[in-house]
Amino acid sequence: MLLTPLRFRRTYLSRALIILAVFFAVSGLVASVAVPGPREEPGQPGSQSGRILDPTNTVTTLDREHGAGRFPSVAIGSDGLGLISYFDETKADLKVAHCLDISCTAADLTTLDNTGGSFTSITIGSDGFALVSYMDMPDGGIKVAHCLDLECTEAELTTLGSTLGEYSSITIGPAGLGLIAVRDGANMSLKVAYCSNAACSEAVLATVDDAGHVGAYPSIAVGSDGFGLVAYYDETNNNLKVAHLGNPSSAHPSAIP
Repeated sequence: MLLTPLRFRRTYLSRALIILAVFFAVSGLVASVAVPGPREEPGQPGSQSGRILDPTNTVTTLDREHGAGRFPSVAIGSDGLGLISYFDETKADLKVAHCLDISCTAADLTTLDNTGGSFTSITIGSDGFALVSYMDMPDGGIKVAHCLDLECTEAELTTLGSTLGEYSSITIGPAGLGLIAVRDGANMSLKVAYCSNAACSEAVLATVDDAGHVGAYPSIAVGSDGFGLVAYYDETNNNLKVAHLGNPSSAHPSAIP
């Protein structure tokens, strides 16, 4: 059958349109298929969900009292088990949790001080017992609790200063005695307490920095030279500062490497 020129053009055009429609449909389908990329595990960097965690982790709630658990600090005791100091905000108590196993799936809880206990910091002294620095309430002074046994079921409490205690950090100095960095809340300065004995029932207090409002959030460690190194926040200039401690008193053993 012969096609007239007009009919031929219409037939050709219809077929061309059909071919184009099929081409674009297939192109759109290919474009809509996602090409698999590198697989991100939830909880890993770049992941948004963070819900699938390492199954080898162990997460345990130790104290279910409402408000318990603020300002925690942890150290490994002489028995190889965790010892955690923390603040019970509801009762305004200083508490300690002594872990009963390596993973700390259970712990014995002890209230050491019912007159305050915020901004806790804990370390293990040269006598093998824990030493905890914290803020007294309502005066805002710096106190130290020296545990009398490995589990810290009881402690000797000492107030080192009645007007300073807002934020503290404790470590053991080169002579085996406590070294505490603390913010003097009354004078907005950074001070260091050099404990005079293992229980820190006495201490020498030294002002390290009083240039403006400084000393917030201190963290202290002892360097390889045997002297303390304190990092802290300068609120006046919104800066990070660090203080390398020298020898405030040649007669004081905690200041001598």
